[in-house]
Amino acid sequence: SLWRNPWNVGSVTGFVRFPTGYETTDYPSLGSGATDLGLVLGAGASTWKYWLNLDLFFVVRGGEFRDQTGFALAGGWNAARRIGLRGEIRGGIPVGSLPSGPVDPDAPFDPNAVDPRQLDLAATLSVLVVEGLSLEAEVRSTVAGENTLPGTRFGLALATTPAVRLWDAGW
Repeated sequence: SLWRNPWNVGSVTGFVRFPTGYETTDYPSLGSGATDLGLVLGAGASTWKYWLNLDLFFVVRGGEFRDQTGFALAGGWNAARRIGLRGEIRGGIPVGSLPSGPVDPDAPFDPNAVDPRQLDLAATLSVLVVEGLSLEAEVRSTVAGENTLPGTRFGLALATTPAVRLWDAGW
């Protein structure tokens, strides 16, 4: 956390993604089989009825992938005690140049074909079923992008909020 007060927050997060043993010779491969490093800067603001947050990220990709930078902007509105609406726009672009030299046409991983450029839009309706458990319906659409899931997708999920306040539990 960089700063925090009752209505605003700023944070920085670092992460490491390790390959999980997938087969890099399959096409299309899930990744290059190398470790990625990332940094996310976040800022948010809220009131009792509305919230908004912005994340900016940079990922140093392992293997032959190009690095990636992007953003996520999300906002929400608590329409009633049990009903909330969320909207999100998320995008990313490649950074840096492609690997130099000839690419083997028979190679299952072609770094020239990998392009993390994308722009997604999403809207979610959340209904609180019982305290800590919500039913969520989402529509998400890729409006631009290469090597992404194209078109519009629908989702239905149970979302939990397992946060326990230690001071409420007597700790």
